[in-house]
Amino acid sequence: MKRRILSIICIAAVLMSCLCFTACSHEVTENGLTFMSIGDYASSIHKKTADVVQYCILDDADGYACRIEADAPADVVIPDEYDGKPVTLVAMTGEEGTYPFKSVTFGKNVKAIYNCMAVKQSFPQLTKIVLPDSLKSIRHSLNWLENVEVTVPASIEKIEYSFIALKNVTVRLEKEIAEDDYMTISSENNFQPYSERNPENVKIIIQDESGAAVIAKRITDHTVIEFDKLKGIEIGTEEALAYSDAVDADALCVRAKEFFGAELDETKKVDPDYAGRHVSLPVGPIVVTSDCCEDQFSYSADSPAELVSTAIMQMNYPDADLMRGESAPAVYCIAERTKGASHSYGDAGGFGVFSVYEMRYRISLRRIEDDELICWYEVDTGYAPDSKSIRSTATLEDIKKSLGYQTGAFYCLYDESRHIPRPEDCVCPYLFG
Repeated sequence: MKRRILSIICIAAVLMSCLCFTACSHEVTENGLTFMSIGDYASSIHKKTADVVQYCILDDADGYACRIEADAPADVVIPDEYDGKPVTLVAMTGEEGTYPFKSVTFGKNVKAIYNCMAVKQSFPQLTKIVLPDSLKSIRHSLNWLENVEVTVPASIEKIEYSFIALKNVTVRLEKEIAEDDYMTISSENNFQPYSERNPENVKIIIQDESGAAVIAKRITDHTVIEFDKLKGIEIGTEEALAYSDAVDADALCVRAKEFFGAELDETKKVDPDYAGRHVSLPVGPIVVTSDCCEDQFSYSADSPAELVSTAIMQMNYPDADLMRGESAPAVYCIAERTKGASHSYGDAGGFGVFSVYEMRYRISLRRIEDDELICWYEVDTGYAPDSKSIRSTATLEDIKKSLGYQTGAFYCLYDESRHIPRPEDCVCPYLFG
């Protein structure tokens, strides 16, 4: 009898503990949205509440987190409050796959978006994302988006590991990004490629053109991502991007390709240092071959033509007056590589062989209206003197000191790191001083 009573008590205890555990989890799912306290959300992802509050820049943990589930409605709306408390953090189920969402609207109290629309989650039908003016932090979110425009409010304080592998996406930053603003756009893998997809036709609209160079540096800084992998991204003001879009890139590449390798009028050749004097019309994009910036072994003048937009030029030369007060470009440039040679030196500093490259580019300027040649010049980039001038056991620092080390004057391929002049390095300094 005592054993039977003891068994009943044990079973009841187990049932009560299960019920208590369920009740204490405080997770409630309604119409595809799961609500829980910030503390419970932290526990669900095996984090401390204080850490989540800190990472997400929340004022405190006294609010609700909302997790978007896979069966949420096509038009997702995150409420301002739940059970009388503000919804301050929004996450999403970690399940990979394709989701049928058409729009996502965040409530006015949301301060953080964390692990929401992450890698390996695609949203082919999504056309609208509405972020609130209260938003402070975007982390591990808004990746793999396509064909959508996102406005990030001026309240934002940190963006990390977000906006990765985008395609046909416009991100409008309402906050002005200054040189000393290291918080907002960190160098933590924002706007970068994923192993399966590079950014394609991504526009980042900013308030001040000077912020373009800052953001471009943050995207590439402290990473192994090469700049040419990010050529699908353009950064600039509304006016600068509209100026770039005024040119039909595909059509211009087809036209320009006919002039690659063409014999040019010698009477129109000019000194590169004075080339800017010959161009009174607003200068537009540069047309190059797709492998223009690769080493000389893979370069081919027969490679497909690509366009370096004025927005990308502005990213690297923010002080250049590329638009000159005009609404559309009137001149375009063709950058052809006509020479490529390398000089290798031994390195006693443990770096193996150090290769210094010298290149020559032919830059021709033509009118967009009728392709008329305005002028052309040649630029030598790189610097590789006779190998006798540097001892065979030179260290990396010895070589830098002897050759000089600056963009557009010296570049190398060494230890898988690339320091190669971009086509705009052969254009902007000579046309815009």
